[in-house]
Amino acid sequence: MYFLRLSIAMAAVPFFSSALPSPTCALNGVPCPTPNWPVTWNLTQSTIIQPSSSGFFMPNHTFGLISLDWTVANSLWFTGNTENTTCEATSITGCKMLKEAGLATRCFIYHNSELALQWLESQRVVMQDPNYKDFFLRYKDSEGNKGEVYNEPIKFGSQYFWDYTNSSAAQYYITSILSTLTDPAVDGTFNDDVSGVPQEHPLVRAPSLVFSPLLFDFYVLSDLISKFSRLSTD
Repeated sequence: MYFLRLSIAMAAVPFFSSALPSPTCALNGVPCPTPNWPVTWNLTQSTIIQPSSSGFFMPNHTFGLISLDWTVANSLWFTGNTENTTCEATSITGCKMLKEAGLATRCFIYHNSELALQWLESQRVVMQDPNYKDFFLRYKDSEGNKGEVYNEPIKFGSQYFWDYTNSSAAQYYITSILSTLTDPAVDGTFNDDVSGVPQEHPLVRAPSLVFSPLLFDFYVLSDLISKFSRLSTD
């Protein structure tokens, strides 16, 4: 399986300083790497869709790439308890179903480059462990919640903000995503919020709320990406 999953996963890492080159090819003006998938003029293999649905997404015709949004099948992976959601596992099952039905040539699942999401099992593990709270942005000294993780929860669970100044957090971010991409039915991941903090979350940039500066250590993460990219197989 081609390691496009890595380049796609890491093409959307948050970036907080214009003084450094953006790790996102789409934002820094350089050509984005392309997969080594065979060239085809068959439109059913050259189309892409990112659906949202409460149940499993099963289209009425084939797509070349179906990138499943996190909301797909939420009526199945979320039953009201934020402690036992199974979004990633359900998305993998969705990719299997699509390929078995001949409805997808390639299939991606969802992650987010700005947020750690409680409904993603691989991220909930560290979100709920106090030993890893420095993986996320926390309140400043001036706040009553000094040192506590900043959270913008929604119905489906907590939403923390990755702190990429912590190289261990950056490495976990990469390895946790890769761990969800080992099933042959999954060809990659779509990483949302490519601009990083504060995309869709303006309060997180308020100086009185969270630790600053939010300088992303691009060079540390680039080294990690380089190491993992050598794991590429076919």
